[in-house]
Amino acid sequence: MLRGNRFRLLTLGRLTLVGEAGEEDASLARRRFKLALLAVLAMARRPLSRDVLLEMFWGEQDEARARHSLSNALSSLRRALGQRGITTRDADVALAPDLPLDVDALELAEAVENRDFARAIELYGGPFLEGMHVDDSPAFEQWSSRERRRLEALFVHACTQQCAMLARTRQWTECGAVAARWLDAEPLSGDAAIYLLNATKAPGTRAALAQALDEYERIRVRLARDFELAPEKSVNELVERIREQLAAAAPDPVPGERVTPRTSADAAPQPAPEVTRSEPETGGVLVSPAGAAVPSTAPTRTLSRPPSRTLRSALAAAIVLGALLLPVVLWRFGLPSLDSATRGRKPVIAVLGMSLRTNDSSLTWLAEGLPQMIAGSLAHVTAVDV
Repeated sequence: MLRGNRFRLLTLGRLTLVGEAGEEDASLARRRFKLALLAVLAMARRPLSRDVLLEMFWGEQDEARARHSLSNALSSLRRALGQRGITTRDADVALAPDLPLDVDALELAEAVENRDFARAIELYGGPFLEGMHVDDSPAFEQWSSRERRRLEALFVHACTQQCAMLARTRQWTECGAVAARWLDAEPLSGDAAIYLLNATKAPGTRAALAQALDEYERIRVRLARDFELAPEKSVNELVERIREQLAAAAPDPVPGERVTPRTSADAAPQPAPEVTRSEPETGGVLVSPAGAAVPSTAPTRTLSRPPSRTLRSALAAAIVLGALLLPVVLWRFGLPSLDSATRGRKPVIAVLGMSLRTNDSSLTWLAEGLPQMIAGSLAHVTAVDV
């Protein structure tokens, strides 16, 4: 018999009976069949007939042998829980109403009912009675599968609500942890994948964006391997935006490197992580995958004029001036003569993005502004295609 005045039956992720100090019952740990019988009685929370229990666990045996097996199993449970822990009346078997037994599966259902979603997620250690089977017993398999699906659905519901709350309050580390567990339980969930990717990329650094792409790759590989499916369209659209952000992001500061502080006019805050599949605007808020309103705090990126009293600023101004004069020169004096292979077709000019490896705020703005200026100016030149 376990020490202490209270017992705990763990059914989520593993099946075991522990005492108040957390020790397992050694005899029952080797006889999971009897622990499964205890789980059936505990989940029922009402008397069950002996015939129901015989059918669930010993349906393939003759009646006399099956009844003996049931009596033996009940005796083992009484030795662990106390002689008064299990009551038998007429043809019914039940746990004593005052038996000090806690069951994680029942606590999870109660937590969800009370909207304590963090507690429900904490309680879910894995599938209900994972790996527990009773040979030649369709009744037990149907019962355990039904309970497993019900408890998993409660866990997913708790994850949905908790991720929405954490995203609204920008607690991205906690949101990512919940989304990862949600995705393990429901790998086909596009909402879980979106929450995980948003939480991973939330810091806005190149490392965080790259890590989000790595998470996506793991999701894609798992879906292809286990289900022969591709990620949902909304997930792929988010990944494309992450790739664009990574391509435009400045290099992360090297540890120990001195970074020149930016003024409030120069600083360009990172956009807030995306929390939605399609991000419909509803009165200034975003709608999360779970349907919960998430305040939109993504700022509009603007180009600010760099300081003008430095040599670097003069160099930047010269570059800009040259870029703006290029289309005028092309328009006024024409293009160089073309060879016979290309004569008759407009030349194509590609305007590429820039990446400046500097922390000087007087130059970093060029990486964003200069390509836009060049492309805008060339748009007026009819002799070329941009």
